[in-house]
Amino acid sequence: MYAISKATWWPVGTGALCLLVLLFAIAVAEPQDTGAKVQSGTFCELSSAVEVLKRLGEAPPARGIKLVVSKEEAKPGVVIKARLLNFDEAVGTYGAEFMIQRYGPAGWETDSSSPTGPWPRYLGKLQPGKGGRCYGFSVPADQPSGRYRFTTKVTFGSKQLGKTGEFRIQ
Repeated sequence: MYAISKATWWPVGTGALCLLVLLFAIAVAEPQDTGAKVQSGTFCELSSAVEVLKRLGEAPPARGIKLVVSKEEAKPGVVIKARLLNFDEAVGTYGAEFMIQRYGPAGWETDSSSPTGPWPRYLGKLQPGKGGRCYGFSVPADQPSGRYRFTTKVTFGSKQLGKTGEFRIQ
């Protein structure tokens, strides 16, 4: 008859217990409805500007820069992301700063939930045919429903362009 000592049983038993706890956690986890057009990780990880738009179900423009948003609609408590896409032949630059604006009776105005900085010093290069890094906005739990948009700036040489990407809060 084979005997298992405590020294042999401890690592095997502990590993099996950890595996059971992990499987239980996966089984009881509820899937979250994020309202995403594309899973956020995929949205931020793709480098090709054309591929990002394909995943969003949008056609690429002939030329120019586009600020795209990961979700058309979001609920409070969800993180929504945006990123610049370069469909031009020149390299652009951009920073870490962005704003969230809300559409109201007076038009587009900076929303009180918009990040205000301080912003880290960052100068990203927006290569032709590529996407820039992701901007993220965590929608506050008490955010009113309505039309919102990300706004940021991109520079080509001495020319600075304002870019926007719109979404709705339910």
